[in-house]
Amino acid sequence: MNVRLLGFDIEITMGFWLTAVLIGFTQAMQNPMYIVMWGLILLVSVLVHELGHAIAFRTFGVSSSIRLHFLGGATFPNVVLPLTRPKNVIVSLAGPFAGFLLAGVVWGVRELVPIQHPGLAQTLRIMLWANIGWSIINLMPVLPLDGGHVVEHALGPRRYRITLGVSAVVGTVIAILCLMSRNFIGLYIFGSAAVQSFIALRETGAAVRASKEASEPARAAGEPLAPETARALSAARDALDNGQPERAIEMAKGVLEGRERNGARPQARALPEALSILGWAHLALGQTAEAVEVTSRLTRMAHADPALVANVAAARGDDEGARRLLEAARAAGDERKEVFGPLIQILLRKGEPARAAALALDCAESISAEDLRTLASMVTAEGAHHWAGRLYEAIFKRERTADDAFEAARAFARATDPAKAIELMRRAVQAGFTDAKRVWADEALVGIDELEHVLPRSS
Repeated sequence: MNVRLLGFDIEITMGFWLTAVLIGFTQAMQNPMYIVMWGLILLVSVLVHELGHAIAFRTFGVSSSIRLHFLGGATFPNVVLPLTRPKNVIVSLAGPFAGFLLAGVVWGVRELVPIQHPGLAQTLRIMLWANIGWSIINLMPVLPLDGGHVVEHALGPRRYRITLGVSAVVGTVIAILCLMSRNFIGLYIFGSAAVQSFIALRETGAAVRASKEASEPARAAGEPLAPETARALSAARDALDNGQPERAIEMAKGVLEGRERNGARPQARALPEALSILGWAHLALGQTAEAVEVTSRLTRMAHADPALVANVAAARGDDEGARRLLEAARAAGDERKEVFGPLIQILLRKGEPARAAALALDCAESISAEDLRTLASMVTAEGAHHWAGRLYEAIFKRERTADDAFEAARAFARATDPAKAIELMRRAVQAGFTDAKRVWADEALVGIDELEHVLPRSS
C-alpha cells in the first residue's frame, strides 16, 4: 500500500498490518473493534514518529521516503547530503520527540474536551501512553533504535565499536529486565537488538584485527622472520607498489617455496604476507581465478585482509559482498586506498554518485587531484551537481587552480545554489580567472545576474 502525505512517499507493508493485528489481538482479547482500534493507534503513532524524522531531513534540505514494516517504520533519505554530526543527531531525536508532541496533543484533548464515548476515551488513553512509551523506548542507546543512532553520530565513525559495545550491553540489560517482568515484546525488541550488536561488534573487531595484520605484518605473532625472508618480502612489496606485479608474484612464490633459504621450509609467519602479495598481484594482472585460489588458501590459515577479500569478490562480480566487506572495514577505521578506492567504484556502478562523492571527500587527502577531477566529471554526468561542486571546491583548496573554482561554481549553479556559485566564482577570479566571455556564455550560469559584480560582462 502506497500513499503520499505532506509531500512524502509512504509505503505501508503487509508486515506492518500483520504486526498491528497481532498486537491488537494480544491486547484486546479477540474483540474485533478493539483490534481495529489498536491498528489505528499503531498506524498513527508510528507514522507521526517517522514523519518527525522526515520533516527534520527536509529542514536540512534532504528529501526522504517512509516505509512502515514488520518491526515499526524507517525513514530513508533519498540522497546523501552534507549533514553534520549534530544535524544527524537532531534527525534521530526528531522521531521520538514527534511522538512526545503527539502525546501532548492527545493529553490536551483529554483535558480540554469532554469525552463521553467510552471507546474514544480509551483510544485516547492508549494513544497517550503508547506514544510516551514508544518514544522512551526509542531513546534508549541501543541500535537500531534512535537513541543508538544518537550515540553513533555523537561519537562518530571512528568510535563505532564503542557504540556497538554500549548498544550490546544496554540492550542485554533491558532484555533481562523485560524477561523478569514478563514483557515479551520488550524482550524481543531489545534481545534481538543486543544480539545484532554483539554480532556486529565481533565482525568489526575481526575487521580491525585483519586490517592491522595486513598493514603491520611485522607485528604478527610467531618466530622472527629470517633476514633473507624479510628482504624477499620487502622486495616483493616494493615490486607490487611500483607496478611490477609479475616480479612480485615471482618473489612471493619464492618465499612460499623457501628459495631465499635454499629450499628450507618457509616460515609460518611469512606465509600470510606472501599470499597477500600474491593475491594483490594476481588482481593487478586481471587473473581473478588465481586471486580467488590464493585468497581461499589465505582465509583458511589466517585472518585474511578484508580489503583483499573484498577486491577479489568485486573482481568476481559480487559487488554486494564486496561492498559489505569494504563498509565493515571502513567502520573499523581502515582508511587504506585499497578499501575506499574500490568502494567508490562500486557505489558508482550501483548508481549512487552522491555516496561515492561523499566517500571521496572523506578520503580526499589520499586521492590525487586528477582522480578527484575524473570523479567530479562522472558525478556531474549522473546529475549529482551539489557533490560535483564540493569535489571541485576540494580540489581548488588543494591546487589553487582557477579552473577548478570555476567548475565548482558551475556545479553549484546547476544544483540551484546561486550563493555558493557566486562565492566560488569570486574565488576563481581571485585565483586569476579572467574569461568573462566564457562565464556569460555558460548555460549553467544563466540567470545569476549577481555575477556581474564578480566578473563584469565587459571584462
